[in-house]
Amino acid sequence: MTCRTHASIVVVLISIGCAGAPRAPSQGAPLVRLIRGSCDGACPEYEVSVYGDGRVDFVGVSRTAKSGRHTWHLAPSQLESLHREIDAARRASYSSRYDAIDCADYPTVTTEIHEGAFAKVVAHYRGDEGAPPALAAFEDALDRLIGTEPWIGLRVGDMGPVDPTCHR
Repeated sequence: MTCRTHASIVVVLISIGCAGAPRAPSQGAPLVRLIRGSCDGACPEYEVSVYGDGRVDFVGVSRTAKSGRHTWHLAPSQLESLHREIDAARRASYSSRYDAIDCADYPTVTTEIHEGAFAKVVAHYRGDEGAPPALAAFEDALDRLIGTEPWIGLRVGDMGPVDPTCHR
């Protein structure tokens, strides 16, 4: 055997050994992910994901108090409240898209829910006056339950532009 053959066998054996080594459990898809997009105003842009074990991953993109990736854990009671909020949203059966531009310069909020076999993604332009008001309330409730306010630097109800000509 040549040195090249020995090296190949060693690489294969190391690969097999690593493949059989115990791994940390995979988190898989998050239970819920909320992505708030930017607007021309002072809308914070960020993504927050919550996993089944209560882990929260926050990524501040722009106009947030904390930029970059940050992680924390929800208390069991917070996670239980989050599950109740998600169950209520599942019963509401929202459409997958609300994107009429009735009011200008609002952010798009994308919500993803992955719970068991159920998966739903809703893209909601906050200036779409045809969107159910309960959807915006659900998005804001997620932020409150997850505890994003210290990370975004604003009270949840104070996010986004206010256009006096719009009814929202």
